[in-house]
Amino acid sequence: MRTEFNEIYENLFADYQYDFEFGRRNYSRGFSRRQYAMQYSEFDFVRIIRRAIDRSDQGLLRADAKYFLLVNFHHLVVLPVLENNLIRRRDFEINLYEFQKSIEADIDTIIQASFLENKVENSTESFISGHQIMITIDSLWKKLSTTAFNIWG
Repeated sequence: MRTEFNEIYENLFADYQYDFEFGRRNYSRGFSRRQYAMQYSEFDFVRIIRRAIDRSDQGLLRADAKYFLLVNFHHLVVLPVLENNLIRRRDFEINLYEFQKSIEADIDTIIQASFLENKVENSTESFISGHQIMITIDSLWKKLSTTAFNIWG
């Protein structure tokens, strides 16, 4: 990866949680902070995702891989579940503590599998890229804990 892009991804990853903490992220679909604060907040999940990535990273994840995991888990997994729990609690309610544990387990599983796949496929490249994370997610899709919540049908 080109150095300047690696630095950009490092900054994006570092700023993501900071932006939430100071309320600069735009809440989707017009929900207020108060509505999000009624349960686990969106910010809580951003911190959970970030901590899970930091715990599982053994210093081998490139900045784009970390950012890929953070953005995708936040926007494609967490936000739809939080919004659904706010709008249609009686139709489809997820235990948010179990959901948190599933996210943490999936991130760990994805990162560990990426390390193993990278060692087998490319002994010269020591860092895990966002592309490798995407390939690993594809290969693990049916085994991931969050797919058990049947969000995507």
